[in-house]
Amino acid sequence: ECPGLFREPFRVDRLDARVAWEVGEHVVVKTGVISAAGDFGEGRAHLQLDIPLRPTPGEFSTMSLVIGARDTAARYRDRFLPTILSKELLDWLDSSVISADVDSLGFIYFGALGGGPLDKTLQLFLDVRNGRLRYQRQWPLLADVDAEVVLSNGDLSARADAARLLNS
Repeated sequence: ECPGLFREPFRVDRLDARVAWEVGEHVVVKTGVISAAGDFGEGRAHLQLDIPLRPTPGEFSTMSLVIGARDTAARYRDRFLPTILSKELLDWLDSSVISADVDSLGFIYFGALGGGPLDKTLQLFLDVRNGRLRYQRQWPLLADVDAEVVLSNGDLSARADAARLLNS
């Protein structure tokens, strides 16, 4: 659990991980492949943290995180979305993404921790089936959405292979 960082605790039924620590002028935490399973599905991850103990000007803590998961659903999203995301985005997700099966997802983050000025990479891939989406409150519901969603450093694209609108 990370109190205050996520709206819901993240719990797993099975976790397999190896973690290495190096302590010198930096604390470096590295994992091998982290394997996890729970009611949310199955996932794999890799994490590396590099935290300078006495940072010099221009030196920042960094994190590299790669996550892959399969056979999950949109209803578990609050376990994975940090509360530091904008309230507008979190509210939109709550009211607009009604349900979806997520066959697979991938997530990559590399950048500074704590808001350092380093360039960062943030990417997300979702392979969605049986989605139900109400893009805006006054718009009709999209049902049976099959789509791929890609977020890359602020650029979002979605391609729907199938969907139903107004029972069409």
